[in-house]
Amino acid sequence: MVIGMISKKFQKKGICKAINSVGTCSALVLGFIHTPLLLAQELDTPLLSLSLEDLMQIEVTSISRRSQVLSDTSAAIYVITAADIAKSTAVTIPDLLRTVPGIEVAQQDANKWAVSARGFNSKVASKVLFIIDGRPVYSPLVGAVYWESEDLMLNNIERVEVIRGAGATIWGANALNGVISITTKSAHDTKGSYAEIHAASQNQQIANYRFGGEITEDISYRVYAKSKEHGGFKSLAGIPANDDWKSRQAGFRIDGDIGSNDSFTFMGDIVDQDIDQRQGLLVRPGSVLFNVDNPVVYTGMNAIARWEHRTGNASTFTTQVYYDYRDRDEIVQVERAETFDLDIKYTNRDDSRHNLTIGAGIRHSTHTTKDTSYMVHSPREEDIKLYNISLHDDFRLTEKAILGFGLKIENNIYTGTEYQPNIRLNYALTDNANAWVSLSRAVRTPSRGERDGEIALAYIPAVTNPLSPFDTFIVKQNNPTFDSEELESLEAGWRWSNGDNITFDLAAYYNRYSSLRSVANNVPYCAPDPFCMSPIGYVVQPVQLVNSDQAETRGAEGVAKWQVQENLSMELSYSYFEIDYHSSDTLFTQSSQSQESIQGLTPAREDPLYKYSLQTNWQINEKSQLNLVFRHVSEPGVASIADYDAVDIQYVWKYSDSFSVRFAGRNLGSGDHQEMAEVLLSSVPVFIEQSYSIDFRFNW
Repeated sequence: MVIGMISKKFQKKGICKAINSVGTCSALVLGFIHTPLLLAQELDTPLLSLSLEDLMQIEVTSISRRSQVLSDTSAAIYVITAADIAKSTAVTIPDLLRTVPGIEVAQQDANKWAVSARGFNSKVASKVLFIIDGRPVYSPLVGAVYWESEDLMLNNIERVEVIRGAGATIWGANALNGVISITTKSAHDTKGSYAEIHAASQNQQIANYRFGGEITEDISYRVYAKSKEHGGFKSLAGIPANDDWKSRQAGFRIDGDIGSNDSFTFMGDIVDQDIDQRQGLLVRPGSVLFNVDNPVVYTGMNAIARWEHRTGNASTFTTQVYYDYRDRDEIVQVERAETFDLDIKYTNRDDSRHNLTIGAGIRHSTHTTKDTSYMVHSPREEDIKLYNISLHDDFRLTEKAILGFGLKIENNIYTGTEYQPNIRLNYALTDNANAWVSLSRAVRTPSRGERDGEIALAYIPAVTNPLSPFDTFIVKQNNPTFDSEELESLEAGWRWSNGDNITFDLAAYYNRYSSLRSVANNVPYCAPDPFCMSPIGYVVQPVQLVNSDQAETRGAEGVAKWQVQENLSMELSYSYFEIDYHSSDTLFTQSSQSQESIQGLTPAREDPLYKYSLQTNWQINEKSQLNLVFRHVSEPGVASIADYDAVDIQYVWKYSDSFSVRFAGRNLGSGDHQEMAEVLLSSVPVFIEQSYSIDFRFNW
């Protein structure tokens, strides 16, 4: 049924336009999804199967794009493992990130989230790079992630590595404030069958199925399908917010070994979504609509092929190519993007004191828009090309000290060549403690919407505007000279373990931003006659996005883990963030508050932003487990939203290795609450509601 619905949608969109029937198109889709994927046995690893000392030795790959022991890294990184996911009540990626220090997560309504690192949060936050199996995910139109469209099957995830701080030296532009990198499980580890049925309040239903097996002794596969429906929340006025959400998704993965030196991966996904949303205000010059239903139809597909060759001296050559297709259609904007990417990487793992990674890549995107009554782009279609080379080396100065440096050079069609360097030092203070310091430069390159998009942003009624007796419409115009935003960052950190049952991981940072996105006024004009000679209907205030603002941010983050007993553990995390925003207030620029709004600074205020969480995991006995999370988030800033507390709780009863039941409650405690109000695109504010759910999970 899921395949049939997706096939119909793809045929309607033209992807299967050469196919004469939905049935034939379904066969093609099954061929794409084909060779079985998905998981088999869910590994309900006990909470404490890894000691805290083992956790300090977890290998991560997002820092240098090669395996690296966590304690040797010179960055603020937090790892969510498959075992952590199994203990979480989350059913979406944003909810999974809520307890990560330094990461701001705010839910807008039933199907939209704002996610950022170290400030600048909004629905279209553009300073964090999101990566799935080495494939960057974002919209070229707004340079941000539509999180509702990245609705992964959580049981397929091996780990989530979250880097707070600049990751541009490795991952390139737009990894300004952080990187969220998801690695899915190898098909070798997901053999067998797995099924899950999830039912929750707010009329939420999720059905997951996956199957994996062997093609040969050295080649494994899995296939999966996921169907999700989510009812809407209520607005602050107590009426339905019309933010329902339906999603169908399927995919496959094949992993194989060829001899002892070569391995390959081939994977892909297709997704089809119907996303309801209600916008509080839709503006076009001369017209204002209130509380408009603006449904979104989204279709996407992707495929990744990766080849890894290991040489005799343990060095590795990796070649990856991917294709990504996205089609998003709504009243305000229509966009279609096709991306091809080739990435080549060499890693030196010999016995010398150097650990070297060299990479190069080419990315080509064709991005097409369609003019609407609210948004116009010139040109409508643009080829976006990106070329990059990178060098990353960790040099062991002494037995205790590792000096690292890296450089990423990128060339893009908007700003030309960008240089993004990094230098860092990691020093082992004792056998169980190390300290690190890092200095980086990173950039965020412009999106299409910033340079060539024209859209009406706001409406000022004459009765509220002392400067004009006429209604005024603020319209953003094109600015083909809009440049990159720049960051200079200084970070330091400390990791310690007592070698038994306690670990600490602390990080502090100072960031200095320049050429930040801001708004400049152009000369206003009348309508319908721009020269104001005929009767005036309204006034248009044109504005442009320019690079004229600066900011300084400071903060600290900490995580403490305590293995209280063999069957009981606790984790406490804390984040602190403050910002000094320097707006260029002149006759030709907007006010400071307007600048902060256009930048998307949820925590832009005199009071700092902070959050903390406490997680407790108790393995009651062989069949029962209790997981509890308490979260506190301070007032978010620009919007008049109160701080809130929330409790997430889960009880797992494992009847056998083949069947388990999970009962969960989310956002309990202080009741329904508001988490954000979108400042760039007006939306109907809603209450994020408490929810209760039950899951039935089967393995065979």
